[in-house]
Amino acid sequence: GGARRTYPTGIGAACRRERREAIAVGHCVLETCAMVREQRTLCVTMPSSRRRGWIPAAVCLALGSSSLEAQGPSLYFKRIAHDHGLSNPSVTAIAQDVRGFLWVGTQDGLNFFDGSGFTVFRPIPGDTTSMANAWVSALEPSRGGWIWAAVTGAGIHRLDPATGHSRRYRHDPANPASLASDMVTAMLENEDGVLWVGTGRGVDALDTATGRARHFVLSTRSDSGHFANDVLAFLEVPGQPLWVG
Repeated sequence: GGARRTYPTGIGAACRRERREAIAVGHCVLETCAMVREQRTLCVTMPSSRRRGWIPAAVCLALGSSSLEAQGPSLYFKRIAHDHGLSNPSVTAIAQDVRGFLWVGTQDGLNFFDGSGFTVFRPIPGDTTSMANAWVSALEPSRGGWIWAAVTGAGIHRLDPATGHSRRYRHDPANPASLASDMVTAMLENEDGVLWVGTGRGVDALDTATGRARHFVLSTRSDSGHFANDVLAFLEVPGQPLWVG
């Protein structure tokens, strides 16, 4: 953690393929392969400079299963775990940055995966530019190239992949424009650069340029029959209001 990182220029395909099938999913392209049964690996193709698509490696990390039964050719999955360099087997969040690389949040560190190995970011005693806590609860890639990492009990960190340094955004009881809570459970950055933040105290709209947050309370009632202020998910659909779970 804290070390400089130079991004590799390219990553090769992760498996042999008999044939490739491209499936359009919204603005994303999901690539799958008809696999050779004996190989038992998942085909993962990283985005090139001509096309940026969602990386299906997230499935491999989340499921870690040996096979998926479906009509047509079978898909086999390769499990990436602690013995491959992942800092902790309990994966809490996965995100793909604007360069196409994979970030994995765990209960013990934030992992950067370049297709061949992991770089792990953890707290460094006495270094306020490192993570304040190793337990990552949510991740959100920024259009500016940063990674937003919600850290349990320590607010939000904006990590610069080029330096490994983080800027911390936390709740300050003396500052009404700070986050409503340090327990952040969901994040979404919109096209205007506003970071929507979900906590147990409602929704915050964090201005990423100034660091000031506006607070939106979903409910002022305490009875269980009405919706509460615990926010767990966001969804942004073009032309529609922000969806909050």
